[in-house]
Amino acid sequence: VMSFIEKHNAKFLVLLIALPLFISGCVSGGTGSASGPGLIITAFEPDINFIESLDKVELRYKVENVGGEQARNVMARLIGINPDEWGFLSVGFQGTDQALGDFIPPNPSFSTEGTEKTGTYNLIAPTLPEGQSVTYNPILRMHYNYRTTITKPIKLVTEDELRRLESEGK
Repeated sequence: VMSFIEKHNAKFLVLLIALPLFISGCVSGGTGSASGPGLIITAFEPDINFIESLDKVELRYKVENVGGEQARNVMARLIGINPDEWGFLSVGFQGTDQALGDFIPPNPSFSTEGTEKTGTYNLIAPTLPEGQSVTYNPILRMHYNYRTTITKPIKLVTEDELRRLESEGK
C-alpha cells in the first residue's frame, strides 16, 4: 500500500470539494403504495478541503433510515479512490467496507426518527511528482438488505360477472 507513497516525496494539493452525495433506497415500479425511500446519506465530507502529500485526512459521513422498513446488515463502501495509492489508518480496517449493523425505520406513531449513524475513513494522501495536482472524487455507497412492501387493490368477481364485464369491453 505504501510503496507508491514511499517512492515520491514531492508536495501537491488535492481538492476534495466535489464529494457526491448518493441516496440509496427502495424504488418500486408500477402503481400502488410503496413503503418509503430507505437509507439516505445526509453528510459525506473531508475534515479539510486542501490536502498536501502524505497529509492525514478524515472522510466523515452520516447515514439515516428514513424509509418504512428496517435496513439490515448495512455496509458502507468507499469507492472512487485507489486503496493502493491512499494509506488507510482506520483501526481494524477491512478494505473499503465498514459494517454498520441494522437501522430501524422512523415511527410516526411515537414521533421517533429512524436510526442515524456516523462513520469515518482515516486516510493518508498519496504522493505525486512535484507540480502535479489531482482532484479525487471519493464516493460512498451503502449496501443493505431490505424489503419493500407494495399494495395493489384486486377486484374479485364471480365467473358470470367476469363474462358480463368482458362482453361490455371493460
